[in-house]
Amino acid sequence: MKILFLTNRIPYPLNDGGNIATFQVADGLALKGHEVHIAALNTRKHHMDIEQLPSQVAWHCVDIDTRLTMPGLAGGFFSTFPYNVKRFRSAEYSQMLKNLQGKDSFDIIQIEGIYMGMYVAEIRNLTNAPVILRSHNVEHRIWEGQYRSEKSILQRLYLKNLVPKIRKFEEQRIHEFDGIIAITEVDEKWYRQQGYKGKILSIPAGVQVARLSTVREKEQNTGRSKKVAFIGSLEWIPNLDGVRWFLNETWPHILKAWPDAEFHLAGKGAPQEISGWKIKGLKFHGTVHDAKEFITACDVFVVPLRSGSGMRLKILEAMSLGMPVVSTRSGAEGIPVTQKENIWIADEPLEISKAVRYLFENQEFANKMGEQGAEFVRKNFESGVLIEKFISFYDLLRNNRS
Repeated sequence: MKILFLTNRIPYPLNDGGNIATFQVADGLALKGHEVHIAALNTRKHHMDIEQLPSQVAWHCVDIDTRLTMPGLAGGFFSTFPYNVKRFRSAEYSQMLKNLQGKDSFDIIQIEGIYMGMYVAEIRNLTNAPVILRSHNVEHRIWEGQYRSEKSILQRLYLKNLVPKIRKFEEQRIHEFDGIIAITEVDEKWYRQQGYKGKILSIPAGVQVARLSTVREKEQNTGRSKKVAFIGSLEWIPNLDGVRWFLNETWPHILKAWPDAEFHLAGKGAPQEISGWKIKGLKFHGTVHDAKEFITACDVFVVPLRSGSGMRLKILEAMSLGMPVVSTRSGAEGIPVTQKENIWIADEPLEISKAVRYLFENQEFANKMGEQGAEFVRKNFESGVLIEKFISFYDLLRNNRS
């Protein structure tokens, strides 16, 4: 098949969950012999040199500046169309799509994320190929969670204005797609509740387990400092909110029991404020070149998210490395984990600190939970198996068209 992906940024390098989730599918399809094209907005914030991109897929990119501006925010506040979506509108990109369709006949058009759904009408005028939404999350739910946890009055006012606009955009646009691939069953259920009548299937994001170790190397020096790890894009508001919350509400309880404990924080796009945090035990690494090495150098991996939708690939990566993981329910949403068997779920600060401390103090239990987590990922989230589900879904939609 000849497959075209539409993305609101270049899904490379593989340094955050969104990039990994998109590129692994494109890469997996290419490895299966399909011809894969990616039409991407090359944003100023995440700008990439096209010559440095992997060659197994064909890249078609248009430069765009999607940075938030005060005039844009002000105009968006009084507009019925969400500013978060409008930032990705590009006449040059529309023309590129038209040129691509004029030169190539695609079998499948896959739109990565609802924001790019504003291009569906244009695509319909260019092709009869099935158009699929690959939903990484239900977008408005992320912003609803941020509204609930936000303390700034000004920010709450803006989010209160924004959330219903994004929800309305999602509720209207989903009906324009021939099929939806949701990343979790929770998200699939929401689309059904909106009366979506097309074909829909939930396919989780996967990890390339074969490239990861089965069980982390465990240091024998039991006298060393205990280390907690978190890695994730710090540009993504729920991640930054979760880190702040963990450090303010949970970390003091852990330090009380383990005064020498260390919290190792890594991620791209960190705001300047982090460099000013003077918190005992905090070790900020910024962007790391080897996430595997960073994760496995610690004892416990935490995911303290208070809002979100979709699923967190970093949980699967940490589990596949044999790391014991402590996560909130929001953080682990969409992953069918088993409490205290392959993960420890805790939502309140004291519960999270209790879980981390127990794993510090009970190495045998921590090792077993890590090993069971690695086996769970191997059985359920290996990328190669999931790619076959995409192909079967494409075939189903194409057969319905014939």
